Amino acid sequence: MTATMTGSSNQRREPGGQPTGGQFAAQDRPGADVALHELSDAEYNAEGTFTYPPRPRSASQHIAFWESVPIPDQVLVEVHRAYEQARDTAITSELNRLSDEWLEENPRPDSPKYSGPKIRGTDAMAAAGRKWEESGFAFRAENEKRLESEWPHMPVFEIRDVVRVHHMIEDANRYLSYDEAEAVAKHEMPWQGGVTTADGAYRTYRTWHIRGVLRPNYSNP
Repeated sequence: MTATMTGSSNQRREPGGQPTGGQFAAQDRPGADVALHELSDAEYNAEGTFTYPPRPRSASQHIAFWESVPIPDQVLVEVHRAYEQARDTAITSELNRLSDEWLEENPRPDSPKYSGPKIRGTDAMAAAGRKWEESGFAFRAENEKRLESEWPHMPVFEIRDVVRVHHMIEDANRYLSYDEAEAVAKHEMPWQGGVTTADGAYRTYRTWHIRGVLRPNYSNP
C-alpha cells in the first residue's frame, strides 16, 4: 500500500545538494514584504494601546495616537487620586519650609532670638506679639494662595486630556529627535474653553510628579 502525505507535501523542497538541503523552501506570505516605515500613521497606530503604545516615529504619528487612543477609566481614577495627593503634599511641604524660614528671620518679640527695637511694658509686648502673629498668618495665607494657583485642582473633565498630554510630551522627549519633540510640545489643542499647547497643558498639572501612576512600566526601554 502506498502511503500518502498531507499538509506540507505540496510545498517544494530545496535541492538536497544545497546547504539547506532537505528543508522546505521559504514561501511568500501576503503583506510580509510591507515594512513598518511604509505603513500609514493610522495603520502603524492601529494595534497600539494605552499600556503598550507604538514606538513614536514622528510628531504627527505620535500626536494622532495619543489624541485618539482609549484610556481606561481606572487609570483616570488613579491619576486623579494620585495628583490630588501629590498636590496636597507639595503645598504643605513648601508652606512649612517657607514658614520655618519666616520664623527664623522673624522671631517672636518675646523670644531670646529677637533683635529688633526694645519693647517696654506688658501692653507693648502684647501688642507686638499680636502684630507678629498677624504678620505670620498673612505671610502663610499669601503663599498658600500662590501655591494653590501653581498647583490647581484637576477637574474631572480635564483628566483624560491631561493623561494624553503627559504621554505626548514625555515619550516625544524620550524617543523623538529634538525638532520632532519640539513640534509635539508646540501642538495646539482645545483647553479650558480656549487653546493651549501640549507643553502648556503638561506644565499646568506637573504630572511628572505622578509618572509611576500614569504608566507603571515607563522605565522600560
